[in-house]
Amino acid sequence: MRLLILLFCFQGITTSSGQNCTYQVTTLAVEYGGSVTIPCSYSDPEDWEDNTKIEFHWWETSGRNCSSSTEKVLSGNVSERYKGRLTIERDSNWKRTENLIITELKNSDGPRFCCGISSVALNFTLNNSFGTLLQFTDGVSVTQLDEVIGVPGEEVLIPCHYPEEDSGPAQEVTWYIPDTPHTCDDHTRILHTWKHADVVNNRFSLVNFPQDISLRIHKLKTFDYLYYCCEVNTTKSGRLLSEQITMVIIGGYTSLSVSVYQHAETTVQEGGSVTLNCSYTIDDPITESEVVRVSVYWRVGNETGPYAYHPHQEMVHPNYKERATITGTLDLFIEDVQMADNSSFYCIVVIKLCIGNGFADDIQYGNGTKLRVQDLHMKSQMSSAEVILAASVASIFLIVLIAAALLVCYIQYKGQEKPV
Repeated sequence: MRLLILLFCFQGITTSSGQNCTYQVTTLAVEYGGSVTIPCSYSDPEDWEDNTKIEFHWWETSGRNCSSSTEKVLSGNVSERYKGRLTIERDSNWKRTENLIITELKNSDGPRFCCGISSVALNFTLNNSFGTLLQFTDGVSVTQLDEVIGVPGEEVLIPCHYPEEDSGPAQEVTWYIPDTPHTCDDHTRILHTWKHADVVNNRFSLVNFPQDISLRIHKLKTFDYLYYCCEVNTTKSGRLLSEQITMVIIGGYTSLSVSVYQHAETTVQEGGSVTLNCSYTIDDPITESEVVRVSVYWRVGNETGPYAYHPHQEMVHPNYKERATITGTLDLFIEDVQMADNSSFYCIVVIKLCIGNGFADDIQYGNGTKLRVQDLHMKSQMSSAEVILAASVASIFLIVLIAAALLVCYIQYKGQEKPV
């Protein structure tokens, strides 16, 4: 049983049914010249049997929400600005999801991309209200992650980065608690303002003021499941406010019938590769129809250990950054297995649901898979011992065989002797 976290985002307000939603990640950090995949999903409480009747629509805007522009990015013909750089495709792993893929990103792209769905046969239109904002890591902006997870009692880190080299060191840092994942400004609640690396109530601190202004929450509580955003006042550029907002999702208790399954253990030889399987089931078909997103995390050692996989590479333990990836939907693939990997790996599944006109998050932990790594050197030694043992057994058998043959010959010889 886990905690069901209900945060009314008002991100997918329906025009036909109060139980239908479209969902997009609020922000994505990208680089100029790079690429991005923007997913859009919808809930299906009506149990529409033929999903080919559902059409996705995409457009962009420079405004703060998706009603600021109707410029279509892809609707039959691609805009000239995106020709050769933009494609859309249905997600092969998650039903009711379509991905907008843009390559060779430019500063004129977006920055906000909006998604909607419609059906002529079903006579409805459903648009996302805020879309996905692309946050360019251009050495000017403050950047955050879209979400972090944790369990009560652990220490959670909420990264926040600012361009210190170009903007100068931080003189003052303020962390806010906004009401929604869409606006971080002076009107939101202030968590605390730091002018040096102090601690607030022994639970909130900065990692390393002024170089690292990421927020640490010590001894996480269930009521910490909120939105967080940061602002930094620098010596050269003045105030820099993050356009991204981080949601903290916390595990606890819930009445949802969701289960995560892992194999109890698996064995692999040192230097090889291994896939750790993870799957989940939702017993309630109504709950299944309300799912708009499924995210996966893997931690090593225990449920609060370092990340072997996280959607954001900066959160992954250095030992796994280049070796661990997700294969299929939830499975963890580890290559070049080391003896240090001889540990337990925990699959964590975060399920986002459409609840009324908002969203709820449910976090479920698997029981862990014990990875047993066979030492290659020890295996070689064992193999040598086995060869020696086999040779010894063969030698003894040969000696016994020769002795038996000699005995037979002796008996036959004695039988042929004439009595005197």
